[in-house]
Amino acid sequence: MMLVSCKEDDEPVPLSEQILGTWKETMTVSHFYDEQSKELHKESFAISTEYGFGAESFYRDFCSRVPIEYTIIEEGGKHYLVVEGDPVGRYELSISGDKMIWSWENHPATYYYYPSDELKAAHRQTVRIEFKRVK
Repeated sequence: MMLVSCKEDDEPVPLSEQILGTWKETMTVSHFYDEQSKELHKESFAISTEYGFGAESFYRDFCSRVPIEYTIIEEGGKHYLVVEGDPVGRYELSISGDKMIWSWENHPATYYYYPSDELKAAHRQTVRIEFKRVK
């Protein structure tokens, strides 16, 4: 017995549509590594900044809603949020339902080591920002 369906598979919704709306930044996590990829330090903190995304720009709600232009591109099977004039400039982007993640790496990096009050060097830093959809 064979089952056949005439219904076509639903087309995935493009990230350029999924990103539209209001998002709240919920968590930022940074990991710092040496040359052998051994973790040296980890930092995490929660922030509740709201971001509003339109078709071509977004704002960070810091008491003023200055539009920040962005584009979404695909390269090598990954999606990126490109923000001109931003210190990072290009974030790996993923959206799944009501959760959005931006991630990137810095080479080299530094972190503040609290017990000795000194700035320490790291070969690499990974950063991940998590967001939750508000509306």
